[in-house]
Amino acid sequence: MRIQWIMLVALITSTGLWADGRSDLAAALGRLNGNGSVQAGIDFQFWTRQTLGKQSSVRRSEVKALVQDDAESLRVTWPKVVVGDLTLEEERAARGEVPATAIRDQMKELDPGRVHHLLDQATMLRRLMDQARFVSERADAWEGKPVRLLLFEFSPRVPDDKAGRLSRRSGSLKVWIAADGTPLASSEVAEYEGKMGRFLGAFQSKADTETRYAVMQGRLVAVHRETEENTSESGGAERADSRRVFDLKEKP
Repeated sequence: MRIQWIMLVALITSTGLWADGRSDLAAALGRLNGNGSVQAGIDFQFWTRQTLGKQSSVRRSEVKALVQDDAESLRVTWPKVVVGDLTLEEERAARGEVPATAIRDQMKELDPGRVHHLLDQATMLRRLMDQARFVSERADAWEGKPVRLLLFEFSPRVPDDKAGRLSRRSGSLKVWIAADGTPLASSEVAEYEGKMGRFLGAFQSKADTETRYAVMQGRLVAVHRETEENTSESGGAERADSRRVFDLKEKP
């Protein structure tokens, strides 16, 4: 069935019944930057492992928040249970224990900028497209439906102290779009590597982000986003691995 869908989309594309994907995507992003009032719940799951030599520590936790965004303000409300978990985490840290959770870090990450980012994906995608180079467009299938897959390449951001010491840097963005250009999902990979000096260790970083989109109140939002990051320093002696999963569900 998937092969049949792909053949159908390929036929439609080759006969010119669809305009080019970049134009359709750009037009859709222009339509989906509405500012209608949105109320949604956010579930944020976090896992991290820090490794130094042969020793490693793992932290994992989950927080939930209620987001309300309208023409007047953007509000993030924390349930009492999250505040209680934060208090327990701080008490453990005050006793000199290494917390097994990362509640405070998660609450910091869900700042107004990050929340607005999740609720305004049209702007974020348009900005990334402006900085990227279009590579190709082809027919594909997504959840059993014919779609178009656009591929872009870009140069990922690098910390200032490493920018002049790179040996490799690359970024790719895949965007699956519907017939009218509306983004359905995307996959982004950003990576770089290099060496701090002749006698210093190598470093490398890779981040994979998978996103699913939906339209809420005339705006494009990220209803699911999963990011895995892996970094290493000093030739691999220091490592940091993490996974972040955001789920957003509209509230009536």
